[in-house]
Amino acid sequence: MTLLLFLRPDGLAPSEDVLFERIGLPPDKASDRHRRQARAALARFLELARPALLQRPVAADDFMEIFAGEGLNEHPTPLDKLTPTAARLCVYVLTMGREVSEEISTLFKTGCEVEALFLDAAASHAAEAASDRGGEVWLDDLKARGEMPSDSAVLPFSPGYCGWHLSGQKKLLAFARAADIGITINSSYLMDPLKSVSGVWVAGAKAIFADHVDYAFCRVCAQPACRERQRRILV
Repeated sequence: MTLLLFLRPDGLAPSEDVLFERIGLPPDKASDRHRRQARAALARFLELARPALLQRPVAADDFMEIFAGEGLNEHPTPLDKLTPTAARLCVYVLTMGREVSEEISTLFKTGCEVEALFLDAAASHAAEAASDRGGEVWLDDLKARGEMPSDSAVLPFSPGYCGWHLSGQKKLLAFARAADIGITINSSYLMDPLKSVSGVWVAGAKAIFADHVDYAFCRVCAQPACRERQRRILV
């Protein structure tokens, strides 16, 4: 069963200091002008963002069909190892909405680069936070219903990362019925609206996440957020 949730943007937005860190500006180096620009961007995000999340549980065999995508994945990948050992899998797709993505594009096109940069960073942070939080809420619900042990953990994985080729979004979005929340995909496998995320939540005993293999693609990864997520759930 596909579940549609509408999220509160104020629960996803970053703090000012996190916003500065995302654009590479140490918070203690931020000027009063930067502070004003950050506050304005956050206010604009809260005004325009319309976060929506679709999630759909999936059996391991069905997920491997989705994961195969266009046959362009690296081999092996973490999901090759985790999928057979996971207790539950859930495909998801979420978006911050069309309005905030269009505002970012407009700001860049009209020469308001700083304002665009702050708003872009706020929306990106919110999309990532929604991905993480959505998985935690899904797992908490399973635990509350007695369908998962209390010490279970969850990790999200998305096309474009960890050896999963971006083309995997085509089958994933079709399975999740992403069009129901206005998400489409172009010939380059990029989602529209831009501030959208797709992926799968993998839930299971913490032990299945403990052994990290140093995959070849990990050595050239510029965004190793999965390592931090892995450390966090294993504490």
